[in-house]
Amino acid sequence: MKAYCPCFCTDMFCFRGLVAAGLGLWLGSTAWAQMIVDDSGSARNGTVGQWSSIVARAGEVGISYHCADDHAAALPDMYALRFAWWNGSVWQRTTVAPYAGTHTTMCRGSDGLYHIAYDAWTGIGIATGSGYSWSRSTVDTDLEVAPTQMSMALDSMGNPHIAYMNLAPGGDRSIRYTRWDGVRWVRGATEIVRPAVWTPTIGFSNSWFKLDSLNIPHIAFADPTDAVNARGQIRYATLQNGIWSVEDLGIVGVDPSMAIASDNMPRMLFNSDAGITFAYKDGSGWHAEVVVAGERGDGLALALSDVGQAYATFGMTANDDLYIARRESTGWVVSRGDGDGSSSANECLGGYGNAIAVDEQGTPHVSYLMLGLNGTGHRSDLMYVGPAGGAPPCIRIVQQPQSATFCYNRGVAFDAAGESATPLSYAWEWRPTGSLDWLRITDGVNGPTNLEEGFNATGAAGTALRLTGGSIGLVGTVTFRCVLTSACGVLATSDASLSSSVCCPGDFNHDGELNFFDYLDFVDAFSVGLPAADVDANGVIDFFDYLDFVDAFSAGC
Repeated sequence: MKAYCPCFCTDMFCFRGLVAAGLGLWLGSTAWAQMIVDDSGSARNGTVGQWSSIVARAGEVGISYHCADDHAAALPDMYALRFAWWNGSVWQRTTVAPYAGTHTTMCRGSDGLYHIAYDAWTGIGIATGSGYSWSRSTVDTDLEVAPTQMSMALDSMGNPHIAYMNLAPGGDRSIRYTRWDGVRWVRGATEIVRPAVWTPTIGFSNSWFKLDSLNIPHIAFADPTDAVNARGQIRYATLQNGIWSVEDLGIVGVDPSMAIASDNMPRMLFNSDAGITFAYKDGSGWHAEVVVAGERGDGLALALSDVGQAYATFGMTANDDLYIARRESTGWVVSRGDGDGSSSANECLGGYGNAIAVDEQGTPHVSYLMLGLNGTGHRSDLMYVGPAGGAPPCIRIVQQPQSATFCYNRGVAFDAAGESATPLSYAWEWRPTGSLDWLRITDGVNGPTNLEEGFNATGAAGTALRLTGGSIGLVGTVTFRCVLTSACGVLATSDASLSSSVCCPGDFNHDGELNFFDYLDFVDAFSVGLPAADVDANGVIDFFDYLDFVDAFSAGC
């Protein structure tokens, strides 16, 4: 075990999971490229990046981080909050606030501005801006409170919400919460989430607090059994009608990170007795699965793609290498993001300062600390792993499926396409009405479900999914998507819904009117053999289809 990287031994726990055999773990085939964002070895002599937070949206990557012990540079670069961004060719950096910046947490608003919360001498600092231009203010908290371990999210109006720990000596060791309502920081009955939680060995990430699409706050934490040890029951808190509700997952663990999916349900990543553990909640309750069994991760961080796929990063305690993991329908794929797999004592990678973001293309971006343990320089650099300055995204969606309605006995078409440096495979999935689970589509009969929903399909493993006319049975609205897979990763398209509509069989062009244009459009489709002209849905376009359409047209609407 390398010096300076915390070691924690766990007992085996009976969960389904992945075993790191020999810790030469390399189950994914992604080739990650590492870049130095801020260099403490040649440009500085100190610690850069012990805390970081990363955002990757709209083609931009930004990182907030702490720059400490910078003896080789002039103030205010010593003990400073810094911001770095990729300009397309190099990383650029600026100091946002002097004598501040530990426990940084960052979000980006719809206006393109970054919002950073951080530990300052005066309490919690807030910085807003981008590039070299920033404004700063402070958060209104009690004078006797010593905030730490901040985690921030922006609501739908772009206002910051912040959860934090109180580490004041003799204080209540509470988890606290506040928000900006556009005029002031809201205090009062909802401010204290849970007392007696913070301990000197707490290892919270900066992503343990999130907001859902309804602006409801969610918090993940370990509730310790005493004031010394951070381990305890993993718990989940949410604010409902002005009251904090707390749930117990029934798992002992530490260091949770959290993300909220589009269904407004929480996902968590934490260390448990079983190993590095992922938990998620659905309509039936909490479920847990092990990402890496029997091992502990440092600097755990969790993020979701726009389609809800989970990504995680952590430093593996057993070999001090950085790992990146993604969750697929068949389980977790784990790859080494930096390091050589050995347990040499030269570098500690990803043990501190880890942060992960997933961009619109489903590509993960990771910031982390590279801590050199040998030599006189003791390099401690802020590092980045991801596509900035390197290869394009693993998979790029170039055609998204479009939502549709169906009526009468006509078929339905969904189309999708992607690009990748390696061959792509396609797999269509559907989610029945009211379900949270995706079902893999096969050519032929799919369903019926317990709601008697189903359909016949062709093209389930290609770019063009077709549902056969006359075979579609729906109760409500069902959802479709396509999952694209290449050698370097997996990416799902956006969701496309399918619902039934009340329509007139003779209204061939679905414009809501029955007129001569419907007849002309049918004749055009019939003459070139388009699937829409198969009125009786028997798979053959012939004179009987013509007669059936004439009957429907003559019957009127």
